[in-house]
Amino acid sequence: PIRPESVDAESFRISRAGPDGQLGTADDVLLLNVTYEVLTDANSILASLGGAAFPPDFYEARINTSVKDVAGNPLAVPVTWRFVAGNQGQDSDGDGLSDFLERALGLNPANSSDAQTDLDGDGIGTLTELRVGLNPRLADSNGDGVRDDAEDLDGDNLDNRTEAQRGTDLTNPDTDGDGFQDGDEVASGSDPLSPASVPFIQRISMSGSLLNAAPDQPTALDRIALPVSLLNTVPEQPTQLDRFTPGVTYRNQ
Repeated sequence: PIRPESVDAESFRISRAGPDGQLGTADDVLLLNVTYEVLTDANSILASLGGAAFPPDFYEARINTSVKDVAGNPLAVPVTWRFVAGNQGQDSDGDGLSDFLERALGLNPANSSDAQTDLDGDGIGTLTELRVGLNPRLADSNGDGVRDDAEDLDGDNLDNRTEAQRGTDLTNPDTDGDGFQDGDEVASGSDPLSPASVPFIQRISMSGSLLNAAPDQPTALDRIALPVSLLNTVPEQPTQLDRFTPGVTYRNQ
């Protein structure tokens, strides 16, 4: 876990693009009003601007080696990454992506049909990827060697591509809240988007007793659930029980 007191404005620095709109140039602006909160249970750091969200822009974050764990071990090497904040503000075409973010991604803020453009070719649309925390420009967002579409974010036995195609929630294993996971519903033929549609569960409870079954006319038992008691079966003509589970009793043999 991260040692909270090792995280401050010196060990964790965030800059935003300057007037030229590009990171890594001389006019980048170091943010001085960033507040940091160490989330111990999640082993992560929450950064905000005095409790507010970052305004639309391009940002670069850097954590240096003065950040330590609770045992006092420093970060081995500095870590730097870039991110975009921008799904706030005007959304001219009403497609769920702000104009700023559309421009940043090379989309058209006047075209409402391009929000689900698959920029990285992983089978998942841009808006969906952003909503679930994936990188719409990188087919393997977490770099683990498995493409985003083949991963299963919520562990419901449906890969992300299938969920995106079906319209189920990639981060909720039970999209419709009916108590059955999306993968189980799809496998059984029910609708994972409708709480009124649930998998069919067949319950059979029968107690059968077959008396004096004729050896030359064997009784079909494959449709009868146990327990079954077979009386007076002829030993030289054994009853076929290969489809049965233990629990059958034989008498008078």
